[in-house]
Amino acid sequence: LWVPLNQVPVFVRAGTILPLGEVSLRVGTAPPASLILEVYAGAEGELDFYEDDGESATYRTDAGSRRLFTQRFSTHRHLLTCEPVRGSYHGMPKERNFRIRWIGLVPGSQVEAIGVKLSHLSWVEQVLEVTLEEVPQSASWQLVVIPSQ
Repeated sequence: LWVPLNQVPVFVRAGTILPLGEVSLRVGTAPPASLILEVYAGAEGELDFYEDDGESATYRTDAGSRRLFTQRFSTHRHLLTCEPVRGSYHGMPKERNFRIRWIGLVPGSQVEAIGVKLSHLSWVEQVLEVTLEEVPQSASWQLVVIPSQ
């Protein structure tokens, strides 16, 4: 494996849905308005994302919210599904923005959003970058990517 000295190689299994957040100076700040997801194509996978207020010890009683993300694929299409939030916590935002980087897709493929409106869509080589804004926590949505012929 060759990489330039100014880069760090990252090894991620196909099918991974990796949650990321904005840089924060400390733990205990307000819940982020945006959730960043890096989705790695090539296999099926899921993420049961847990979130709480970041300050209290309510996580010990399993208080907080969960949201299931699943990735499925076939030769005809790739699917990223988001289920509605289960549970809640003090200070939970009513809406959430999503920034999704879906890595390993065929550039220029057709992209369809079901249950949500695309605010931004762009391709950077084999990476689909999508922004979803002001998505209600109770929403269920799906992104469908159909490879170009």
